[in-house]
Amino acid sequence: MTRFAVRSRVWAGLLSAFIVAASVGVAVPAPAVANSVSDLSEVAQEAFADLTTCLTSGQDKVIDVFYLVDDSDSLLNTDPDIVREEILSDSILQLANFAGQGISVNVGAALFSTQVTPVFSWREILTPDDARGSADDLSSAIVGSASRGGAVKWTNWEAGLRFADTQLQAQNASGTHCQALIWFTDGGIRLGNDKSLSLPSLAALCHSDISPTNLTRGTDSTLGLMAQLKERNVGVFAVLYNNEQALRSEAAARGSSPEEIEERVDDFRYFASFLLPLVEGSGEVYTEYTPEGFPAGGYLECANLGPTGVALAGQSNGAFLDAKDPISLAFQFLKLQAQISGGDSKEIGDGGSFEIRPGTAAIRILTTSTDWSLTGPDDKVRATPGSPAPIVDISDRSGVTTISLAIRDDTDLGTWLFEPREDESISSLFVYAGLTLALDRDRETPIVVGRDNTLAGAVVRQPQFSDLPLDLSVYEDNSLSLEIIQEGKLVSVTDVTTINPDPNSGSFRIEGFSPEFSSGDEIQVQLTLNLGGDFQPVKSRFTLTALASGAFPLMAESVILLTSLDGPEGVAEGVMRVSPPTDVAEGEFCIAQSAKRVSDPQETAVQVVDRAGEWNWQFSAAAGSVTSRGDLTCFVVPQSAEPFLISVSARNPVQADSRVESVHAVASGLTDGQSLFTEDVVFEFDSTTQQSTAVFLTVFIALLVLGILLPLVLLYLFNRVASRFAWASGLVRAAFPVSVSLGLMASFADSRTQAPLQVGPQDFQF
Repeated sequence: MTRFAVRSRVWAGLLSAFIVAASVGVAVPAPAVANSVSDLSEVAQEAFADLTTCLTSGQDKVIDVFYLVDDSDSLLNTDPDIVREEILSDSILQLANFAGQGISVNVGAALFSTQVTPVFSWREILTPDDARGSADDLSSAIVGSASRGGAVKWTNWEAGLRFADTQLQAQNASGTHCQALIWFTDGGIRLGNDKSLSLPSLAALCHSDISPTNLTRGTDSTLGLMAQLKERNVGVFAVLYNNEQALRSEAAARGSSPEEIEERVDDFRYFASFLLPLVEGSGEVYTEYTPEGFPAGGYLECANLGPTGVALAGQSNGAFLDAKDPISLAFQFLKLQAQISGGDSKEIGDGGSFEIRPGTAAIRILTTSTDWSLTGPDDKVRATPGSPAPIVDISDRSGVTTISLAIRDDTDLGTWLFEPREDESISSLFVYAGLTLALDRDRETPIVVGRDNTLAGAVVRQPQFSDLPLDLSVYEDNSLSLEIIQEGKLVSVTDVTTINPDPNSGSFRIEGFSPEFSSGDEIQVQLTLNLGGDFQPVKSRFTLTALASGAFPLMAESVILLTSLDGPEGVAEGVMRVSPPTDVAEGEFCIAQSAKRVSDPQETAVQVVDRAGEWNWQFSAAAGSVTSRGDLTCFVVPQSAEPFLISVSARNPVQADSRVESVHAVASGLTDGQSLFTEDVVFEFDSTTQQSTAVFLTVFIALLVLGILLPLVLLYLFNRVASRFAWASGLVRAAFPVSVSLGLMASFADSRTQAPLQVGPQDFQF
């Protein structure tokens, strides 16, 4: 395996890689050899997919990242240069990249050993300066703690995890945040000189049936803290610094015998092996050694799992990463970074070839090779080490090179060739479609129990690919499916009408959604967009609230069809039907004049016109009073057996040929202004351009004059000026009456005598 100069900020990019794209680099003294890089377990892959799904779900995207950092005395041996200080502080620096993607970021941190040392509570990261301040504080805490003496500091996993859990719960009272716990440790659980103290702590973290003679979880066992974190959708990403060589060296320096050294390593392996089942839900505890007073190793299950071993639907998976050397770990974490940002792992074929198909937004290649070339479908070399950034984005992180290339036109489609020129190098390819799903509903726009509800939304570009146009027709498939998360399972919803995304606008609808839930229940749904071919499905999850009707007015239909909007002076008109309240004498129904979202894909061969700011909406009713409150037009709807009718009209002086979908918020409630229910209404109508007859005739006549009459006038004037006699002194003239006879040859005769025309000097006079 090729050797590379290792950089001390390796893990900084690593710990943040699954969240953001980061590049760091400061050299450490010794080189390292890159081990073979094994793939993540299926559960670990699901953990990163869960976080990706969360970050692409909902309307207000927030992520809380808590750093729980081991500060036990063992790190004096495993990390004597305090590499973790730069690793973790640099990781926090990269969180600022979320701000440009429309995601709010909160970060907290604590050190743990025998007890927990809080570093800082939750801070919002809005700018690089915010990140820098938090990174510096964590760095100072790590360095300061490592330099202090005093009492022995053990490795109390439970204390650290309970503190982190408390912090995460307090930060996410609404239950709407994405949450990640980054847990860094260099060894197994150890609460003191007496190893047996660790056993009840392991039971509290995993399950209550763990005893000195048992690992198996019984039917009446109580699950521990790690299962609770899964249920609260906290993604736990645990990194074990598995530095056995440091353990051996330290034991040898103290004069331990070879047998004692091996026993210490076995002890480390046994206790550290609990990390995998704790984090991923199940796994094998080390079987080659059993400490006194502890159960023999074997299979351990710490959570309720599905049939394939992954977390139940609606719960988060966890990922365990075993760091045996910096380069292999760097490569693995960079793969995670590529996956968390939406990349789909693809095989690089024999000879380094791979196919880029229509619909690809970008590609990313990771390689440990230092000498390589990337050739495009046109057989031109697109990139080599040191290529300029405008062509590709190349960054080197601790012996691993990241090559990123945006796909912007058809010349980039076809067969590519990546050629690393080192036999034992490792390379991986990731392909990005750059799509996500947006739903017009969220927790604030519930569904109504006992009524057919419409779920409307759109396929949109991820923020980093917002400069690309949307065209779903290039994919083999664009079908949409809906599932409900119920009792830990994904249940397909088939009794609905699905209007798949429009290829140009991305708008979609699911009509007739009427799940059997009670008022007040929360409903978790998952939308999946299938793209077909080699593209992975796009998934997003949303939480809805069920609400009973009767106490307020409700729309009879959530999609209203209007007449066509023809020309600049046209009006699109229609009628909204509102079901009056049944439990109270009257209620209030309000409509927002400004649209939440307008889909206006224009069918034109010329430049698309911008008319987004020109829409004029009006709402009126023949019965009931109407008031305006800011952008809202509100109606008092009395109790009645007949629908309450609201007239709708839309105008726009800028004309275009398109199919318009305009989404507006509506609110229903009591007449005291208290809103009980909010949802969305979609107005659909055709928009057509229209020509004026007078304008048409004027243009026709103008074109006729310019095209025919004007050239004739110009020719006349030209001939008038250019065709003439050159009058000179002594010039005379003569006039002859002539008759012309046409035949095989024309003949000219004097019309007076019918004799052939003869001209002599006597015929000319002054």
